[in-house]
Amino acid sequence: MDKLKNSGFYKLKFFITPEEFKSILMLFEHKQVQFHRTDYAQTKHDYDQVYAAYEAFYQYFTEEEKRIDYHPFFVYSISVSTGHERSVFFIRNEGIPFPYYGQWSEDAFFNEVTNDIKKMTKPLRFSAHAATGAGLQEQKPPVRISKNAMTDLVNSWIFRKYKLIMNGK
Repeated sequence: MDKLKNSGFYKLKFFITPEEFKSILMLFEHKQVQFHRTDYAQTKHDYDQVYAAYEAFYQYFTEEEKRIDYHPFFVYSISVSTGHERSVFFIRNEGIPFPYYGQWSEDAFFNEVTNDIKKMTKPLRFSAHAATGAGLQEQKPPVRISKNAMTDLVNSWIFRKYKLIMNGK
């Protein structure tokens, strides 16, 4: 088991365009991956369905007008089998890492996906008006964003409604 040590939970928050997400999906093509919704039925989805779900999730946040007919939900378990080893990832709106007795998980394939996402993204930084009215305050959420997603988000209903300003263009 040279690829998997100290199995556990992994987390990388990101916001990339659907086209960029498609390049991440390409990493899974040769890995005998299965995508399942995390609903009670564990509904199995193919690449096109996962892509369409991410696209709808992405568009909710980047459209100029807020949609009232859609709730942002993008949660999948991703099962990867390689020989006798098996890894499971979760793509979700929110994630929490749980170290087990101080052991942080390490997985070679997760590291490969993480490195590819990090190459196309940088930390999301934007300014929002302070609640006290004392001007703008820089926000540093634990999210990575691509340059193209940043451009789309700047023109979105969320940025317009809350008068947010993107930092580090």
